[in-house]
Amino acid sequence: MALHSLAAVEAVSLNCSHRNGEVAKSATQADGRKSVLALAIIFGVFAGFDWKRMPVLARCSLAVGTAFLIAAVTHPGVGLQQLLQNPDGIGYMIAVARALGAATVVCSIAVAARDAIAD
Repeated sequence: MALHSLAAVEAVSLNCSHRNGEVAKSATQADGRKSVLALAIIFGVFAGFDWKRMPVLARCSLAVGTAFLIAAVTHPGVGLQQLLQNPDGIGYMIAVARALGAATVVCSIAVAARDAIAD
């Protein structure tokens, strides 16, 4: 019974996407603006957690969050991939912020793990 209903859902999904002239990659598509805003919020939270423990990493997280927030405001509804495919000044800023954000998260997790083991 469940297999039959799953096949029916897939058939309806493919039928709807066929009418639009495209192939559905997934049932839900993420809004690019929400993902950029979500990243801004996530890096703001990282900055709050690291503020007293690691002030340099906290300020890096705050800078990354601010860059994502600026991108979300200046290019509403555009995702990270779209910003990086056709870069303007904001696109280049997001590319640098993305690299800095990845390094900041890795360093923050490594230091937190070290502190947890040392205690």
